Formats: sequence, C-alpha cells, structure tokens
Amino acid sequence: MLTTTTAWLIAIGVITLASLMMWTLGRMRGAGKVEIIRKRFFCPAKGKEVEVDFLTWLGRTGDLLGVKACSAFPAGEEIDCERACLHLPQAQAAPALHA
Repeated sequence: MLTTTTAWLIAIGVITLASLMMWTLGRMRGAGKVEIIRKRFFCPAKGKEVEVDFLTWLGRTGDLLGVKACSAFPAGEEIDCERACLHLPQAQAAPALHA
C-alpha cells in the first residue's frame, strides 16, 4: 500500500519528467523561433519562376508562415498578391536556397 508521502513523491517525479521532456522537445523544434528562408519555384499567380523569402519556424522549412519578399515584386514594393504560395505544395516542397 502506498503512503500519502510516497504518492506525492511519485506525482512530483512524473510531473518533473514530463516537464523535462516537453522542454527538450521544444528546444529541438526551435522553441518558437522564426527564421527567413529563400525558395525558388513556379508561381501560378504570376506565371513565372520566382524566388521568395518566407518566414518559417526555425529548422522547419516546410511550415511556411508568411512572405517577407518576392522576386515578382520590385524591392521595397508592397507584395499585393494573395500569397497563395504559402499553401502551394511546390513551394512547401522546394528546397531552401543558400544565400
């Protein structure tokens, strides 16, 4: 039979272990940090090959969060498309280019 003290020690141990596991997984996944990656692919909206700087979670180049820049628009000009590339399979699958 477990005593109350033993049950509390087991509960604290389990909570501590779970917290350490979550912390470790968070560190492995970039812990919510965002990076900018560049990808090249065919843009059906513009009808041409483009290079796009995407915002993505650190180390997860397939999870595209936003568009920082696109070669279809002159530097400094607002990107006024619907950013459909965020959901395009070819954009998600394209390898990140080295700057």
